[in-house]
Amino acid sequence: TLTMGLMTGISDGQHTGIAPGARWIGARVMERGYGHLSTYLSGLEWCLAPTDTNGFHPRPDLAPDIINNSWGCPRMEGCIPENYWILDSASVRLHRAGIFVVASAGNDGREGCSSLTTPLAVFPSVFTVGATDIEDSISAFSSRGPTDETSIVKPEVVAPGQGITSIYPRGKFRTSSGTSISGPITAGVAALILETNPALRGRPDLLREILIKSAIPILENPCDEARHPNPVYGYGRIDALGAVQLAREYYPTSSSSRRPSFDIRMFPNPVREILHLRNQNIES
Repeated sequence: TLTMGLMTGISDGQHTGIAPGARWIGARVMERGYGHLSTYLSGLEWCLAPTDTNGFHPRPDLAPDIINNSWGCPRMEGCIPENYWILDSASVRLHRAGIFVVASAGNDGREGCSSLTTPLAVFPSVFTVGATDIEDSISAFSSRGPTDETSIVKPEVVAPGQGITSIYPRGKFRTSSGTSISGPITAGVAALILETNPALRGRPDLLREILIKSAIPILENPCDEARHPNPVYGYGRIDALGAVQLAREYYPTSSSSRRPSFDIRMFPNPVREILHLRNQNIES
């Protein structure tokens, strides 16, 4: 409730969310705060093609434009480096389907640099968000890079995540802190971008570009020399107004990533002497 309130909340006519007019769906991936690799995977799969309550009749046309993930999958929940590829593969497929995947960086920042270590936040296809306080300083709890893949910047951006008030069950309000706050705030800004320029639907690459280009740079870097971007603040703190203004200038000319341009089948597999490639694109 708290994270959805940050994205779409309205209470007594007052907007508590960044994008209060947005429609939303949800997939339950935890039981009393604990999930598993399998439940996270099934939730992502459901978002790709929502089904009925019995798990039948998938409807990819009902897939969301944006998915917020205010969770991480640690070792105790079944995620280890050897099986990260499973969730990584799911994230890539969502991205290719035209869905913008946002993930919280995690709350292990007190462990220092390179504390951003768990899925989905570590994956290149996922837009990862750290947390800042009211002074635009990194929150002590906010996980930070660099990750094992030092060629990519993680987190990509930071957003307000300390002392933020949102709606809560039974008509209450609650003030909380965490990257689980900054993630949905960023997802809400992404929704505003789509409202401003609907032509950007199905283009997570352009949503990423707009959020990064409009972010307010922060050069401070407790993990290394001051530079932009860096593994603590990424490309900077999000700027909702700047993102919306920049979105008005984007006019996608290429087709949506929801439709791959080609599909090649290789056989036999494994290959022994002769390799065959067949183009299976139905439009060719």
